[in-house]
Amino acid sequence: MRCGDRVGRVRVAAAQTGRVPWRTKVGAARPVEHPTRDAAEAHVDELRARYRAGAVTMRLVRVYDPEGGVRLVDFARESRDAAKAVRDLERATAAKDRAVADAVRRWHAEIARTAALGHDVDELAAATGLTRRQVQAVLRSVHDADLLRGN
Repeated sequence: MRCGDRVGRVRVAAAQTGRVPWRTKVGAARPVEHPTRDAAEAHVDELRARYRAGAVTMRLVRVYDPEGGVRLVDFARESRDAAKAVRDLERATAAKDRAVADAVRRWHAEIARTAALGHDVDELAAATGLTRRQVQAVLRSVHDADLLRGN
């Protein structure tokens, strides 16, 4: 059967033999063709920016590759995942800050304890890697904290 031959009442269309381009499709809109994958990804990036700017009807984009594969890009899910990642990072940063502050308090307490055992400030500076002035500031801060606690 040749192209254009009739089979009953159905007309047979010619098979497409050229390279099928990349396509993107949003909702009921017509597909947009792109010559390369980079062009399709650039269009998806543009749609993502429009979604973030408030065009929420473009929540889901389908990207069709030339081999017939389909990839769904869900901007709403990306936004939720990004927000969750930021919250997780904030919690991890707060935990890190607490751990660092606790470690610094313990370190300062050890410096003060060692000073109370009679070691001189220059020895403490050499042992801690601090300057003499920094060691004195640590000792003052520990002493001031002890006074505030009533010790």
